[in-house]
Amino acid sequence: MADGSPWPLPSGSGGTTLLEVITRLQADALAGVGTATLFARILNAFREATGSPCGLIGEVFGNAGPSPFLCPMALAGPGTEGGGPDAGERQVAALAPFDGPVGRVMRKGSALLENTPAPTGSAGDGPAPLTAFLGIPIMAPPVFTGLVALGNRPGGYDPGQIEALQPLVTTATALLRARRAEEKWALVERHMRLVRAELRDQKERMDQVIAGTGVGIWDWNPQTGVLIINERWAGIVGYTLAELQPVSIATWRRLVHPQDLEKAETLLEDVFAGRSPLYACDIRMRHKAGHWVWVRDSGRIMGRDSAGRALRMVGTHLDVTEERRTLEQALDYRGQIEAILAAVPDGIMTVDRDLRITRVNRAAEALFGWPADSIVGQTVDVLLPEGQAETHGRLARAFFKTEEPDARRQMAGWRAVQGRKRDGSLFPVLVTLSATLIDGQPMVVAALKDMTVIEQQKADLRALADEVGEQLKAAQAANHAKNRFLAALSHELRTPLNAIIGFSELVATDTDEHIDPEKRREYAADVAQAGTHLLALISDLLDLARIEANRIELEIEPCPPDGLTSDAVRMLGPSLRDKGIELEVAVAPDLPRVAADRRAVQQILTNLLGNAGKFTPKGGRVTVTVGLDRAVPGQVRFTVEDTGCGVPADKLPLLGQPFVQVGDKRRASAPGLGLGLAISRGLVERMGGMLRIESELGRWTRVSFGLPTPGGATPGGATPGGATPGGATPGGATPGGATPGGAVPERAVSSHPASGRCAGSGGKAHPGGNDGPLESVVSE
Repeated sequence: MADGSPWPLPSGSGGTTLLEVITRLQADALAGVGTATLFARILNAFREATGSPCGLIGEVFGNAGPSPFLCPMALAGPGTEGGGPDAGERQVAALAPFDGPVGRVMRKGSALLENTPAPTGSAGDGPAPLTAFLGIPIMAPPVFTGLVALGNRPGGYDPGQIEALQPLVTTATALLRARRAEEKWALVERHMRLVRAELRDQKERMDQVIAGTGVGIWDWNPQTGVLIINERWAGIVGYTLAELQPVSIATWRRLVHPQDLEKAETLLEDVFAGRSPLYACDIRMRHKAGHWVWVRDSGRIMGRDSAGRALRMVGTHLDVTEERRTLEQALDYRGQIEAILAAVPDGIMTVDRDLRITRVNRAAEALFGWPADSIVGQTVDVLLPEGQAETHGRLARAFFKTEEPDARRQMAGWRAVQGRKRDGSLFPVLVTLSATLIDGQPMVVAALKDMTVIEQQKADLRALADEVGEQLKAAQAANHAKNRFLAALSHELRTPLNAIIGFSELVATDTDEHIDPEKRREYAADVAQAGTHLLALISDLLDLARIEANRIELEIEPCPPDGLTSDAVRMLGPSLRDKGIELEVAVAPDLPRVAADRRAVQQILTNLLGNAGKFTPKGGRVTVTVGLDRAVPGQVRFTVEDTGCGVPADKLPLLGQPFVQVGDKRRASAPGLGLGLAISRGLVERMGGMLRIESELGRWTRVSFGLPTPGGATPGGATPGGATPGGATPGGATPGGATPGGAVPERAVSSHPASGRCAGSGGKAHPGGNDGPLESVVSE
């Protein structure tokens, strides 16, 4: 009906035909009857055609899944129009359960007829019992879109009714599809309205963004050359949009700097050829006022034809003049910083939070021996001594944490550490750390100073201080030696001079010749002896002065060791025997000649034999041994050993120094200045040897020296070390049966080699000039 109320069920057997019903339903649909009214009239048409007291019609959703569901569009039954709960309503409710016949139609998607359905209700207020059921699906092949369920027709339903109702089912299907299409189109229209509104909002926002950011917009057709720009595009170069009309790609080319145009067109070709997805280039464009402005020109292709040719390209213009100016200033400032870092003599290094080196200057490269491209990216462990990486890493990580101020203070000052070069060598380095931010990232800047030169200078200063200290000690010792020398010299000179003066005065005052001639001759001999002693003292002083002034001249020539020894023994032997001292001489056979000065060797042996006889008591023994040196190949060793008073161990280092006497002077048979060993040592050293002194207090003293042979060869018949008389140990037996040299270690007064040079056989060594005066002895 036109008023929208559902049709009543037919009151008699003669009613409206099915065709008329279908026609009226279609007319209602075209008239725009509401969805609920239309479906209620469709349901009544089914009830009227079948005589069913109750029924429902609805849409089916989710029929492709395991759990389809029904959305009822209309329900009908006796009395349902009144709205009260009666038997009709309970009969409709009996159709609804999903586990009943309706559910089976939904799951199977095919018509279902049951005249004896399973009970779905009971008497009372619940659903009425369902005595007959007819369910017909509404199909929009191949989609199951809805169903019609009818129930409790008196006498039940028969299959013919399903076939008879097909025109009505087809009409319901068409109306349902049309209604669904209308609803979808309404949804589409509503969505389109929302989209259009959103687009308007987006355009407004975009316009605001463009206006706020100052970006120029361009839209270019590469095939036609047409270029569409906005007002801001023109404003960047100082024009209005109207002033640039008509605008084409030629307008852009005319404004771009010639040097930048070539670069920009090359980049555009890469985009057109597909080698690059995006065009971006900073270009200079001529401003209306005549100056150049920097523009960041960027865009992309928005469409191509079937041949791949670009049809449309859109992009933006952004004024970056200030940015470029700032960049240029930053680059200039960076260049200045780079120049400063390259010029500073100290190493500069930056390290990130992971302790990786991010930058080094030239001084740091030279300091560690690493080029920048090899060291950057590595951890600082490669610059640390092995085994210190863990400790340094812990301190460095703590330095990054502001909550650990103690660690920051510990690492922030200058610290002396060990660095490791690329070759693995270690060197001292002074380092200080500073925390900073670089590009927003926490960094540590390390300043490094190479301490190698400073440490060397410190060592040199310490050595200089030690040298000055030694020189001071030497000066003090020289002063003491001078005092000792003056005291000893005054004593040694006064004694013979007193004798000379006394005897001379005695003879000179004897005018009456009361002194008999024999006494006169005795006095004259004493004067001669005192004069000889004075002459010997002065000769020793002059020899020492020449040695210490390096002015002594030696006649170096091949000399036979046995001849040198026999000369000295012949000179000193009688005096030793007169004192009751036994003298033994043992010279190994077939010894090679030595390169020496004959007179100097005789003077050395004479001094050594004289000292031995001076400190050896009557009944003692002095032994002279000559043989090959066991310790130094190519040398012959001369040894003089006595069984005298010996020398204390703490005094041994003093022997050989001028004016030093450390023996028991009370047991010495003759006085002296203590120059004999000093002269002997100087002569030995200048002939290429070394004087060695050994002693045991109260038992024995052994003094030896070695002289080189001209060829350094040992003849086959020579026995190293020489032989002692009767096969005895060199030096013979000491009193009590002890062997000289027992457990006392050897002590060498001097190990300095000869300062002169030795010539060949018959040659001379000329270490200095003429003999020096006596004053040189005092100054030395």
